[in-house]
Amino acid sequence: MFKMMGVALLAGAMLFTACKKDEETTTTTPTPAISVTFDETTWTSDVAMDYMGYFDVYKTATEPAYMQFRCGMQVGTYGFADNQNYVKYWDANDVEYDTPANDGSINVTAFDMNGKTISATINASIAASAVADGVQHSLSATLTNAKFDIAQ
Repeated sequence: MFKMMGVALLAGAMLFTACKKDEETTTTTPTPAISVTFDETTWTSDVAMDYMGYFDVYKTATEPAYMQFRCGMQVGTYGFADNQNYVKYWDANDVEYDTPANDGSINVTAFDMNGKTISATINASIAASAVADGVQHSLSATLTNAKFDIAQ
């Protein structure tokens, strides 16, 4: 009887022990390469951009550019006052916002021409020149190792 109880106790103890710590599984959601906020509407994308002297930023692979910007091709902060740097945005109604205020900027934190990636933040107040009402809209974008292709 005591033998049977001892075997049962050992078998029960073995059910609740393990040889090594069980591995925990964690699910991480990757950060999208591109995040754009226009007024209060945000969209993200991992679609590669085109570079043709300026960057075309796509919302999806089948939709046209939704944002376009031009800045230097090295780490630095680029303002809009000199007209060499710019940012444009097209809303859902295809209205082009192409007049950024001079106090906005494009801050490039990493640029790799060999790997064709860019990390940058863009902050601007931007108006649509075709509407001519002068209403400024907020535009911000974050690019984190965003891939680009050099278009011909």
